[in-house]
Amino acid sequence: MSLFKRIFILIFLFFVFQESYSQDIKTTGNSSTTKYFYENSLRYSDRKGYYSIDTTLINFEKYNPAEIYYNYFTNLGNIGTASKSILFEGLKSNGFDFGIHTYDCYSDNEKEIKYYITKTPYTQIIYINGQKNENYFNLIYSQNIRKGWNAGIKYNVINSNGFYKRQISDNIDFCAFTSYASKNKRYNLYANYISNTFMIDENGGIVNDADFEHNAQKNKALYDVNLTTSQNKINRKNFYISQYYDLGKKITEGDDTIEKFSPSYRISNTFNYERKCFIYLEQIPNQNFYHDFYFNSQKTYDSTYFQKFEDQLSFFNTDHYKSVTKLKYILSAKYQHVRIYQNYKDTLFNNLTYSAELFNSIRKGFNYYFSAIYTSSGYNKNDASISSVFSFYPNDSVFIKSKFRAEISYKMIQPSYYENIYNSNNFCWKNNFDKIKQFAFDISYDNKIFDIKLRFFNLTNYVYFDDSILLKQTNKQQNIACLILNKNFKFGNWYLNNSFVYQNPISSSVIRLPQFISKQSLFYKSSFFKHKLNYIIGTDVNYYTSYKADSYMPALSSFYLQNDKSIGNYAFIDLFFNVKIKRMLAFIKFEHINSGMFGYTYYLVPYYPAADRSFKFGLQWSFYD
Repeated sequence: MSLFKRIFILIFLFFVFQESYSQDIKTTGNSSTTKYFYENSLRYSDRKGYYSIDTTLINFEKYNPAEIYYNYFTNLGNIGTASKSILFEGLKSNGFDFGIHTYDCYSDNEKEIKYYITKTPYTQIIYINGQKNENYFNLIYSQNIRKGWNAGIKYNVINSNGFYKRQISDNIDFCAFTSYASKNKRYNLYANYISNTFMIDENGGIVNDADFEHNAQKNKALYDVNLTTSQNKINRKNFYISQYYDLGKKITEGDDTIEKFSPSYRISNTFNYERKCFIYLEQIPNQNFYHDFYFNSQKTYDSTYFQKFEDQLSFFNTDHYKSVTKLKYILSAKYQHVRIYQNYKDTLFNNLTYSAELFNSIRKGFNYYFSAIYTSSGYNKNDASISSVFSFYPNDSVFIKSKFRAEISYKMIQPSYYENIYNSNNFCWKNNFDKIKQFAFDISYDNKIFDIKLRFFNLTNYVYFDDSILLKQTNKQQNIACLILNKNFKFGNWYLNNSFVYQNPISSSVIRLPQFISKQSLFYKSSFFKHKLNYIIGTDVNYYTSYKADSYMPALSSFYLQNDKSIGNYAFIDLFFNVKIKRMLAFIKFEHINSGMFGYTYYLVPYYPAADRSFKFGLQWSFYD
């Protein structure tokens, strides 16, 4: 991080904290006066589902966006670098997909933005500092401009040098958002603007893994790496606006003589513009690291970008709270105009997609949902998907917090544009792959004691990078079964939170996953000074079994098959102490404290070791005035 950025953050924190100390302890706002919600809740209910601000100490020490986004993940050994899930996630949704998703976890999704409702201005600041100049800064600010109209910003910075050469990440995620509801509640607007700038040095992994495994160098920055002048840059701009208008009539209820508006139908329009640019630079290419050079063997400058204009019109029937058993539906039509530019090649196309959603409650506690999506023209022509969801909340008071859910789905979608056509200095291809087909079911049951989930995927025409970093499509069916169990225990002030995953890529040689994953958190929770100071002290342990994990190609920002090296069968152990004083949360953490105690085989990706033992400090402060 530059000196200017460091000074800016320090000065900003100083003045904010100084202002907080100068204020009277009694304020007009608190965590109960500020809530947040998601726009998506309006699609299935006339009333928003509000969530309280999370001020708990549990899991506060887990701040890596990749961990929050994927839950089970791997990266290149430093926060802010390319990441992927080690739990199979299945195919993406219908519509245009360019195809590179290794940095999605560090960027906001325009359809999953938190919107706030608050009686007083709300500010949340998080600052985390670790060894090797690791800095994480997050700011959220929101306030009501007037009744029914809220606006705010979210600013997130990740900067870390890493333990190895050429491992610097410098990621900025900015989001401005606003929500508006008219006085009569018939009109709602949600809008956001997202700007991302990611700059990541790429080292291609260490050259000699045997030296690392024998701990030949105490200073990890002395190990040679494959790439010394490579860098990935990603820039994204996204503007999103969604509007809802309700149609209905005024009614009177009971003895009430005041007329109230009763919505019967809703019309919505959603517009989204996205521009995303991928740049790969290498000043002095390593001639032995790549198979081919198509444009220039002395210098690489790969530039790829796409622009997407998307407009969707939807029609709902509402009146949800009036009739439990009334069939509800959403009918939508979506138009996408896409332009893609890759090294001297410009492409334009238009997608037109139709969808229908039906949902209802057969009786209190039992719900079902059905959706169908079809694309009639464009690059994704004849893409289709159907899905059904059944959920049940038992009425028995003993199981009031229980929930059963079953989902079954079928998708037939075009491979991503990137998988069919790509032009760069080191990789060029033009494929004509068939549509990928996926059948899946997901059954889950959860209550206040435990939750369990069974997932199964059957894929045909799966597309992947083989061990020569060539894209292939296999017509052999790929079957993946997965069982996830979460079970927490409490013994007095002691807590043991457990998450176990068993997954089995049945008869699949092209989908590589660890068979068993576990995450445990053991901690002691208590307080001092009549509950004015709350704390937890404990340990986090992450483990997964050995497997031939996918390797990583920086020039493609993608993972590919390899058959030479197995990783895993290693437990990562962290120690932490979290404390809360009024509205301030803080933690100290010794991450990977067992580094080197059980050998030097702690890879996250082949030839990309995890970070060594490190000390980290974090602080969160919330203001409601």
